[in-house]
Amino acid sequence: LEPPRAFMLLNDANHYGLNDVDQPPNAQVREGEASQNTPQAITASRFAEWSGLFLRVYLYGDQQARRRIYKSGGDANTTVTGTEN
Repeated sequence: LEPPRAFMLLNDANHYGLNDVDQPPNAQVREGEASQNTPQAITASRFAEWSGLFLRVYLYGDQQARRRIYKSGGDANTTVTGTEN
Protein backbone atom coordinates (compact mmCIF):
# COMPACT_ATOMS: atom_id res chain seq x y z
CA LEU A 1 0.00 0.00 0.00
CA GLU A 2 1.11 3.53 -0.73
CA PRO A 3 1.22 5.64 2.42
CA PRO A 4 -0.59 8.99 2.48
CA ARG A 5 1.73 11.87 1.89
CA ALA A 6 1.95 15.62 1.70
CA PHE A 7 4.77 17.82 0.45
CA MET A 8 5.23 21.09 2.30
CA LEU A 9 7.45 23.80 0.85
CA LEU A 10 8.11 26.65 3.24
CA ASN A 11 8.86 29.93 1.55
CA ASP A 12 12.32 31.26 2.39
CA ALA A 13 13.42 28.07 4.18
CA ASN A 14 16.26 25.86 3.08
CA HIS A 15 16.85 22.32 4.30
CA TYR A 16 18.38 23.68 7.53
CA GLY A 17 15.00 25.21 8.42
CA LEU A 18 14.53 22.79 11.33
CA ASN A 19 18.02 23.27 12.73
CA ASP A 20 19.23 25.85 15.21
CA VAL A 21 22.01 26.99 12.83
CA ASP A 22 21.74 27.82 9.14
CA GLN A 23 24.59 26.23 7.18
CA PRO A 24 26.67 25.13 10.19
CA PRO A 25 30.47 24.96 10.04
CA ASN A 26 31.79 22.02 8.00
CA ALA A 27 28.35 21.42 6.45
CA GLN A 28 28.34 20.30 2.85
CA VAL A 29 26.42 23.20 1.36
CA ARG A 30 25.44 22.88 -2.28
CA GLU A 31 26.91 25.52 -4.54
CA GLY A 32 24.45 28.34 -5.04
CA GLU A 33 22.28 27.32 -2.08
CA ALA A 34 20.98 30.44 -0.44
CA SER A 35 20.94 31.06 3.27
CA GLN A 36 17.46 31.48 4.60
CA ASN A 37 16.37 34.89 5.83
CA THR A 38 13.58 33.66 8.09
CA PRO A 39 14.78 32.70 11.59
CA GLN A 40 14.87 28.97 12.33
CA ALA A 41 12.41 29.44 15.22
CA ILE A 42 9.79 30.63 12.74
CA THR A 43 10.45 27.96 10.10
CA ALA A 44 10.51 25.22 12.77
CA SER A 45 7.14 26.48 14.02
CA ARG A 46 5.71 26.33 10.48
CA PHE A 47 7.06 22.81 9.96
CA ALA A 48 5.51 21.79 13.28
CA GLU A 49 2.14 23.36 12.44
CA TRP A 50 1.78 21.61 9.07
CA SER A 51 3.22 18.30 10.30
CA GLY A 52 0.78 18.41 13.20
CA LEU A 53 -2.13 18.96 10.82
CA PHE A 54 -1.00 15.98 8.74
CA LEU A 55 -0.86 13.78 11.85
CA ARG A 56 -4.29 14.99 13.01
CA VAL A 57 -5.74 13.77 9.70
CA TYR A 58 -4.36 10.24 10.06
CA LEU A 59 -4.43 9.76 13.82
CA TYR A 60 -7.77 11.38 14.61
CA GLY A 61 -9.60 11.62 11.27
CA ASP A 62 -9.77 15.42 11.65
CA GLN A 63 -11.69 16.66 8.60
CA GLN A 64 -10.81 20.31 9.10
CA ALA A 65 -7.10 19.40 9.11
CA ARG A 66 -7.68 17.26 5.99
CA ARG A 67 -9.15 20.25 4.16
CA ARG A 68 -6.17 22.43 5.12
CA ILE A 69 -3.64 19.82 3.96
CA TYR A 70 -5.33 18.59 0.78
CA LYS A 71 -7.60 21.42 -0.38
CA SER A 72 -6.11 24.75 0.73
CA GLY A 73 -2.78 24.59 -1.10
CA GLY A 74 -1.14 26.13 1.96
CA ASP A 75 -1.01 29.70 3.15
CA ALA A 76 1.01 32.88 2.56
CA ASN A 77 4.18 31.24 3.91
CA THR A 78 3.77 27.60 2.90
CA THR A 79 2.91 25.74 -0.28
CA VAL A 80 1.33 22.34 0.41
CA THR A 81 0.54 19.58 -2.05
CA GLY A 82 -0.79 16.26 -0.87
CA THR A 83 -1.71 12.86 -2.24
CA GLU A 84 -4.40 10.82 -0.57
CA ASN A 85 -5.07 7.16 -1.20
